[in-house]
Amino acid sequence: MKKTDIQEYEKLHSQLMTMKNQFEMLSKKNPDGVVNSFKIGLVNKLLTDTNKLIGTYKPFPNFEKFDDNPKVFNSDVLMMVAHYLTAVGRYKKANITITESPLSTDWMNSIEKWNTED
Repeated sequence: MKKTDIQEYEKLHSQLMTMKNQFEMLSKKNPDGVVNSFKIGLVNKLLTDTNKLIGTYKPFPNFEKFDDNPKVFNSDVLMMVAHYLTAVGRYKKANITITESPLSTDWMNSIEKWNTED
């Protein structure tokens, strides 16, 4: 893992959180609402970039992105984005070292350090 991967992770994690929040609102109003092609394009770009970063940590090995032909619903996007958030969490956990702070044994004072090659 390189430092640029950390920057990419932070960007994608933030975008996934925002996407999840937006689709939570849409799903509460209309879970079976069809997602327009503009939003599907944004979601698919986010999923493609995330797949490239997390590799084998993908939540579903055969899922890459949403198709344009079948109708995609708000609840479908929300479900997949939630799975991707879990997957990026697993990716981070596999690529960090957690040490206890010398100040306290409280877990809130633990120190996370990314394992990088550079």
